[in-house]
Amino acid sequence: MKVAVQPLVADNERSWSLTAALHDVEVWRRRVDEAARALGADRDAREVAEYGITELLSNVHKHVGEATDCRLVVEREGDALCVRLSDTSHEVPQVLSADPLSENGRGLWLLRAMADDLGYTLIPEGKWVWVHTALRTAALSGCGQESSSTTRSRKW
Repeated sequence: MKVAVQPLVADNERSWSLTAALHDVEVWRRRVDEAARALGADRDAREVAEYGITELLSNVHKHVGEATDCRLVVEREGDALCVRLSDTSHEVPQVLSADPLSENGRGLWLLRAMADDLGYTLIPEGKWVWVHTALRTAALSGCGQESSSTTRSRKW
């Protein structure tokens, strides 16, 4: 696992460089929870964020590869908590229908149901996959992941 000794810290953001590895998912769940708590997130928001990073890291491991370098950002934007993970693949994530008989493929579907927003942004180096939820159980005011001439954002 490649981990910055201390996260990069701004008033409304925590970020890390890491290498995707399944055996480190629990470490990243705790770090996301700690960052979300420091940014003012309530328990509901932290649970969505923890599930989100679990699913995003698992998908990078499965679809991109174990040794993939990633960037993780946990950010507060207004009343929203945003968790973003970048990887080096341009493969677009797929949200599959929930098949009760399937042993896998339901992770993003479930995350989409839990979160206020879920999507991806293609960038020249790969993509960002992001999940947004209300910082507190109150209303979500937005978490902008805008498109530009060099990126495309999609919501599912």
